[in-house]
Amino acid sequence: MKKINLTQESFLYKVVLGVLLVAILALDMLTAAHLLVIGTKDIIEDRTLNLNFSDGKLYAAALFFIIALSRGIQAVALRRTDRWLALKHLGYCGLTLIASVVLIVAGDDKIGWRIAGMLYLAAAVFSRVIAFLHTRKKAGLLLILPLLAALLYPKIAMGASLVLIFIHSVINIVSMAFSRIRADILVDILRKTYAAEILFGLLLLITAFSIILPVAEPEVIGSFKNAMWYCFAIVTTIGFGDISATTDFGRILSVILGVYGIIVVALITSIIVNFYGEMKRATSSETKEVEDHGKE
Repeated sequence: MKKINLTQESFLYKVVLGVLLVAILALDMLTAAHLLVIGTKDIIEDRTLNLNFSDGKLYAAALFFIIALSRGIQAVALRRTDRWLALKHLGYCGLTLIASVVLIVAGDDKIGWRIAGMLYLAAAVFSRVIAFLHTRKKAGLLLILPLLAALLYPKIAMGASLVLIFIHSVINIVSMAFSRIRADILVDILRKTYAAEILFGLLLLITAFSIILPVAEPEVIGSFKNAMWYCFAIVTTIGFGDISATTDFGRILSVILGVYGIIVVALITSIIVNFYGEMKRATSSETKEVEDHGKE
């Protein structure tokens, strides 16, 4: 039987982690929306509540469970390569799993929500402390201060946790989405080809047309902001349809910008695809040669 590869570089690991991150973001938004609907203000001010927390409790319990699952997977993937990071994820996993259990056991009691929020904040503090012990970077300790402040004020613990989960999830999803896109290579492509000049010409044309279109289409577009949005939709060939030109002059400008956009998008795409592959291979070859030379 083939062994499942869950190392950080494996595609399976990234797929599993990516799905879990999206699930975490979705559950975080559902929980936050539920709390806003039932009245977050009442929870913070500790008023007498006759509210049903059942739906939100399930969302939050599932949220913390999936966070624990994702952290557990990361701990397993790192157990042989970086024990400090594995320990950080393992601690996160344990505390968030307890938070999930607390929410289920506590029922509709708001105390359970506060304890769960405090457990998540405690996990975040634990994570920062382990990161400091591993890297010895004092700047990371500054992030602990707001976490401790929220941790010491239980009434806002859950709200602070949901905000923190949202920020962390978005950062991780964006990082994963761009993990194979080398910014340094893209900069080199712009510097060594005509891509930068083409993009500048496109930006210049969009800006000029965004100044003209509000005058040509005062009723439909009417402002520079709307004109920029309209030009972006045309150039990228998306065509949202929320704004459209109605005058002959506006339509002529739209046709010019649309044709120019098609040409530019095709040129930029071909330049980036061709040069990106070549430069990445060249960079990888240089790195391998340096590593081989170091071994000798």
